[in-house]
Amino acid sequence: MARSLDVEDLRLSYDPEQPQRRFIAAGVTSATKPRSERLPKPVPWPDGAAPQAAPLTSPPAEGDDLSRFAGYDAVVITYTSAEAAALAALFTPSFLPSTWYEYRHNISSYVPLVTGGRAPFNDSQPDMARYYHSLGLYFPCRIGNARVLLFKSGLHLDYDGKAVPFRKLIAEIAETVRPKLLITTGTGGGIGKQVALGDVIVAGHVRFDCTTQFKTETWATAEYATSPLPAGALQAFTPTLTKVNAAHVKGGRATPKIWSGKQGTIVTTDFFGFDDSTDYYGLQELGQACDMGDAMVGNALQDFPNIQWYAIRNASDPQIPNSNHDIKAANKEAGRIYADYGVYTTAASAIATWAILHTAFNLAPKPSLVSTGAKQRLGKRPAVVDSRTLRFGAYVKSSLPAPPASVDYGKNVPKWPMYLNDKYGDCTCAAAAHMIQNWTAAGGTERSPSNKDVLAFYSHFTTPGPENGCDMLTVLKYWRSHGLGADKIAAFTQLEPKNITEAKDAVNLFGALYIGVELPTFALQAQDLLTVPWVVPPQGPVGNAAPNPQGGHCIPAVAYDSRNLYVVTWGAVKSMSWQFYVDYADEAFAVLSTDWLTKGKTVEGYDLAQLQADLKQLGSTPASAARIFSRR
Repeated sequence: MARSLDVEDLRLSYDPEQPQRRFIAAGVTSATKPRSERLPKPVPWPDGAAPQAAPLTSPPAEGDDLSRFAGYDAVVITYTSAEAAALAALFTPSFLPSTWYEYRHNISSYVPLVTGGRAPFNDSQPDMARYYHSLGLYFPCRIGNARVLLFKSGLHLDYDGKAVPFRKLIAEIAETVRPKLLITTGTGGGIGKQVALGDVIVAGHVRFDCTTQFKTETWATAEYATSPLPAGALQAFTPTLTKVNAAHVKGGRATPKIWSGKQGTIVTTDFFGFDDSTDYYGLQELGQACDMGDAMVGNALQDFPNIQWYAIRNASDPQIPNSNHDIKAANKEAGRIYADYGVYTTAASAIATWAILHTAFNLAPKPSLVSTGAKQRLGKRPAVVDSRTLRFGAYVKSSLPAPPASVDYGKNVPKWPMYLNDKYGDCTCAAAAHMIQNWTAAGGTERSPSNKDVLAFYSHFTTPGPENGCDMLTVLKYWRSHGLGADKIAAFTQLEPKNITEAKDAVNLFGALYIGVELPTFALQAQDLLTVPWVVPPQGPVGNAAPNPQGGHCIPAVAYDSRNLYVVTWGAVKSMSWQFYVDYADEAFAVLSTDWLTKGKTVEGYDLAQLQADLKQLGSTPASAARIFSRR
C-alpha cells in the first residue's frame, strides 16, 4: 500500500539526485526513474560562456565562514533540494549537491532561533541527516569572467519560526561575501491563467502577502523593487537554450515566456499557497508567481544598497482547475505537476539566472580607464560604504602630539616592483604589497612579496585583466582574514575625507597610508602615466580636471613633507600635492601592520586598547592583532 504523500514535504525536501525512500514509497513517479530522467538535460551554452565548476583545492570545514569568497562577483541562492539539483545539473554538472560543501558556521546561534516543527533544519530522519542543523550547501563556479557562489539555503522563511533566522542568514552571506550582484531563484506557483507551466518570472518587484504567522509584522505587506536588468539579459534567454528542457514539460510552452518589469511580480506568502481557479488563497491580481522567501531577501538587502539583486522564479505549477472547490485535491494535483516537471521548469529559471550573470559580467561594455597603449593600468573600483568600518579619528587621544613636518619611511626600500600593474587592474593589491615592503624595510629586513603572491591575491577578487579591478574595503577585509602570501594585517581604520592632519598622523604612526583616488581625465591620457604631475591645475578640479570615477586608482603613501605626499605607484615613488590629495582622494585607510609594531615602533597618543575592544565587539580580532595589542 502506497504511503500518503505530504505535498509540502515533497516540495521542500524531495531530492531528484538521490530520492528519499519516503517519496518512492509514496508513489512519486519521478523518484523511480533513472537519474538521467530525474535531472535537466544539458543545454547548448554559447562558446566560452558555459558555467564551469570551480572546486576548492581542499574541502572547507563545515564550520568555516564564507570569507574565502569575499569579493566574488555574484551569489545565487536557491532553496529546495530539487531546485539545487537542477541548478547544479546545469552549472556544476560534475559536482551535484551531494558533493557541495556544507555550511554550519556559527550554527549554535541559529539552533535556538529555528523553532518550526516542519523546518528541514530540525528534521532528524536518517535520510535528512545532511540537512539537520545545517544552514546550507554551497559551491563556487565561473561563468566567463564572473566568479559565482551557488548557495542552497537550509533555512526557509515559512517553516523556521517567528524569529525569522532566514533574514539573518541572507544578511550574513551579503556581509561576508559582499558580491556585486545577488540572485534569489527557484520554483514558484504561477498566478492567473495567463502564466503557463514553465514560464519564468524575472521580477521587477517582490512583495509580501502575509496573512497568517507574520501578519502583524511591519513588513507584512511590504514591496521591494529589484535592480534594473543588465542590457541584453532578456535577449540572452533564447529558445535555443530553453527548448531542450521545455520539450519535457507537458502543458507548457515550447518556448517559456518571461514575465518581467511591471508584469513580473513575485508574491511571498507566509504559508504554503498556490493559485487555483477559485482564487482560494486570494493571490490573483497580486502578481505572476507566489513563493515563500524572495521578499525577505529584498527586505534583508535594503541594508546593502551597493549589491544589485534580482528575483527569478519558474512556474513549476500553473493555476490549478478546481471546479469542485476541493482545495486538498487541487493541492495534490499541484504537487504531482511539481514532482513530474519541476526539474525541467527549473532549467528555465536557471537559464534566466545565467543570462543576467553573463550579460552583467561578460557582455557589459567596460570603458577604457586609460589611453590606448598606456604603460600602466589602474583598477580601483568605487568606494564601498560599510557603516561598521572603524574611524581613525575615534582613537586619537588628546595627548597625541602634532605630526612632524616631514617623514620618509620609503627611503629604506631599494626597489619598488611594478607588481603587474602594467598588465592588470591590480592596483589595490600592488599597493598592499608595496606597504609590506615599506613596513618590513623600516624594521631592518625588507621583504618583497612575489609577483605570484600578488597575482594569487588579486585573483581572489576578480579574473585577472587590464580593466578588472576590485574595491579597497574588500581587499582590506580579506588581507586581515587571509593575508597576502604569509602577511596579514591586524586592523584598519578609515580617515575623514580631506583631513590632511589625519593623513599625516596615519603615515607617521603606522608607516603608510592606503589611499584611493579618482584621477582626473587629464591624468589618464598620457602613454606614460608616471610623467603626469599630480598637482591641481590653476582652474581647479573642473572640466577635464574633475575627479573621474573611471580613473579609480589605489596607492600607498610612504612619506610626506609640507608640500606633498609621496606615494608608490607603477614601480616608482611619485609626488602628490596636498591639494591633489584633498581634491581627488575619495577614501583613505590607516593600516595596522604586525610587521610595523613588532619592530619597536610606538603609537603613543593613539588608543590601541579601545581599538582592540571595538574589534572584539565586532567579533573580528585576528590572533595576530591580539598578540600585537597585548604588547602595547
